[in-house]
Amino acid sequence: MSNVCKSQNTVMVAVLGDNIDSINKLLTLEKWKHNAFIANMNTHNQIVIGLESSLENEFIIEIERIGCFICIPLKVDGAFHTPFMHEANKRFLPFIEQFKDEVVKEKVLANYDGSVYTAKNLLFKLSKQMESTTYFAKIVDNMVNLGVKKFITICPNRSLMKLVKNIQPAYEIINVSTTEDIKKL
Repeated sequence: MSNVCKSQNTVMVAVLGDNIDSINKLLTLEKWKHNAFIANMNTHNQIVIGLESSLENEFIIEIERIGCFICIPLKVDGAFHTPFMHEANKRFLPFIEQFKDEVVKEKVLANYDGSVYTAKNLLFKLSKQMESTTYFAKIVDNMVNLGVKKFITICPNRSLMKLVKNIQPAYEIINVSTTEDIKKL
């Protein structure tokens, strides 16, 4: 995946604000519809856009012109979870084929659409994750709907914990970042 990213010359920009619909409208304009894509729906007011690196500054200026947004360029190898990852995804498909007979024993929610994996849709959803928008906010909301009362995030810098707290502030959230944290559970 990393090799494909480096050859694509793409970047990612986090966009924070309350009017995500206006970004969706912007991305439908001819200038952007093949060059910029929503990669992550992290919270109800934070998304990540993947785009061609040559357009990054222009895109940030356009987003800030709309107003009510803060843009943060991310330090990543490329625009994951966008159509820019199509080539990497093609290389990934033979790998996931080995799991075609696996049975999903626990409820696992897919990044691809936020719904539960089933035996019938496992390969399809796994094949779409790399080049499609991820729906973290929808996953967290769906976990609550499925009865989750406590979230345990595993992340070295607590960023997932902060996202979950933004989406579902009333729930207990524990972050695990070290082996010591695991022993405390």
